[in-house]
Amino acid sequence: MRRIMVVMLAMVTVYFFLTSLCFSETIGISAQVPQAENLKLTLFKLNTQGTPDDPSDDWDNYTSYSPGDGGFKIDFGELELDEDLGIFLTDTYYALDCGVDGGAPWTIQHRVTSGFTGTGTDTLGDNIIVTFHKLKIVEGKETYEELEKTIIADSDRDFTNSDLAGGWLRIYYGIATGADDEPEGAEPITVHETADTYTGTIEITLVTS
Repeated sequence: MRRIMVVMLAMVTVYFFLTSLCFSETIGISAQVPQAENLKLTLFKLNTQGTPDDPSDDWDNYTSYSPGDGGFKIDFGELELDEDLGIFLTDTYYALDCGVDGGAPWTIQHRVTSGFTGTGTDTLGDNIIVTFHKLKIVEGKETYEELEKTIIADSDRDFTNSDLAGGWLRIYYGIATGADDEPEGAEPITVHETADTYTGTIEITLVTS
């Protein structure tokens, strides 16, 4: 916008000089930023290629899904036992990008609406790690700031437009491995966990005001 304004002023100056007229006119400028109405979600299924480390943004192998796609779900599949460590691991983790289509104020809410249980009393609430990142583009490259890392059982969070100013929210979901940098309360899945299929739901909501 600044470049356009300079060109317009230069044209007006030349016009005044050539015609020797002395007058001025005020031109109003307006633009309306619409209130945010939609939350754009993209889910990425990533492969750690056998490395159970914490996810980074150096992606080499992923598939993306949008709401309505059959793959728009977090499915770690059948876990594999690492016999040396005595824990169950997976090569898969997920990242969810959350974008907003309009102006502030708004809040993105992350809620666990049912808790990752099987047919019995066991739960994976402390075995799945959720990491919240703020992503933004700097000099053409994605950069990120870790906002918080927690277990999924304690992952209800709110993020406002101020929290995410200049960027967007990315949420990682992965199975705990027992690494030193995992959040308090996180536990790997051991052979003592009941064999079962564990399911749960999360809800992402855009709140505007």
